[in-house]
Amino acid sequence: MKTISTALSAATLLALAASAVHAEPWTDWKPTKQVVHRTYVRVEPGHLDDYMTALRKTWVPVEETLQKRGTITRWAVQFRQDQVGPGPNVVLVEWYASRAKMDPDEAQGRELMAQSRAITPKDQVPALQAERAKYRTFAGEEDWTIVEIPK
Repeated sequence: MKTISTALSAATLLALAASAVHAEPWTDWKPTKQVVHRTYVRVEPGHLDDYMTALRKTWVPVEETLQKRGTITRWAVQFRQDQVGPGPNVVLVEWYASRAKMDPDEAQGRELMAQSRAITPKDQVPALQAERAKYRTFAGEEDWTIVEIPK
């Protein structure tokens, strides 16, 4: 009886697999030009507030400028609820309308550098980097293409 049941289950699975419809790119789904860039960071327990304060002073103003210029459409900071586990626990996210918006732009780069130096003078940067290095580690970066799936 068990052999017949197993054979019937296997035959049913094979029939379902054979009749499965394969998705067609550009019909059932299509990649968009939109790109989401994620930077993964590990912040040691007890320093999340320090890091968020640093981001508010340095990273957020640059993101706001990028958004006003149309380089990014949106940005976000996310953190894991379970801060104690291994691996990254903070993610910095930027949404780009297209990969072309990620291309180097000298005028924009100089503007952002001037803005950053107005926030943090160049001579103070090494000390701030050393301080943050005590509790922050970059864990990686990824670029993801957004896919549309029609209804």
